[in-house]
Amino acid sequence: MGHGPGILGCVLPSARHLSRAKDLADARYFEPLTVADLARAARLSPAHFSREFRRTFGETPHQYLLTRRLERAAALLPNTDRPVTEICFAVGLTSLGSFTTSFGRVYGTAPSAYRASFPPARRHIRVPDCVGRLAQAVGLETQRQPAEQADPQLGAPKGSLPFRWFSGSLGLASGLGCCLGSGPSGSRQGSLPGRGYWARRRQGLGE
Repeated sequence: MGHGPGILGCVLPSARHLSRAKDLADARYFEPLTVADLARAARLSPAHFSREFRRTFGETPHQYLLTRRLERAAALLPNTDRPVTEICFAVGLTSLGSFTTSFGRVYGTAPSAYRASFPPARRHIRVPDCVGRLAQAVGLETQRQPAEQADPQLGAPKGSLPFRWFSGSLGLASGLGCCLGSGPSGSRQGSLPGRGYWARRRQGLGE
């Protein structure tokens, strides 16, 4: 005896409904989602949803959600300085012990050991050598500015904080040409002003 389309629609969940639950886990893994929440998104009972999800995607909804959370934690550990406990909660897990156990089962090591196998996160920030040298030079130059000499344009002593900040900014920006390059007019279209522009600005301030 054949089944009508209405009966089949009740018995066999559409792939679209299952994908809706899967997309929910991908997008909101960091929230306290449960299998019941995913089943509700698929418009199925939790038990029936779990069976169909595993049949379609090869793992249970709980395993899929846990995998997404562990993958995110594995990305945060080497790329941030956030504590392991904070990362655990940030990816939607509520138990540090369960997180450590699950992480070790998937990645073969504890979260802290996994992080230690990578360079510190602060080393990921790359600053061009020329910028580093300019920053150091500007710092030394502004420290030598006499505090009793007033700047007529800014109305503040050259040794005061406003002048040191403005002077240092001009010096640093004028030297960025070594990294960014500059056109014939001293500035590349669509880029920061080049050396020539800042040199003219500094001359206009009477330095």
